[in-house]
Amino acid sequence: MAIRAITFDVYSALFDTVSSLTEALREFFKSRGIVGDAEQAGRTWRAKQREYLLIANSLDREPALNRRAIEAGARFALRELSPPLTADELRRLV
Repeated sequence: MAIRAITFDVYSALFDTVSSLTEALREFFKSRGIVGDAEQAGRTWRAKQREYLLIANSLDREPALNRRAIEAGARFALRELSPPLTADELRRLV
């Protein structure tokens, strides 16, 4: 049998997926007057994004769309904001 393709999962191994998000969250927190840990919020966001994709793929109920996973991760990571995250804020962050 001939090998036809090789794939690599490099999502978090070779790419820094949190730094740029942390910077965006720092700016967002500043605009909202929030004193918070943007780096921790970014790590939580990315963790929930991956979790969403794993669950969606495992349940095979819906296509595991990365956009949906990113939005779900953001809503979870920022769930305690008061006032809550608006659709426009979510759109700008994502």
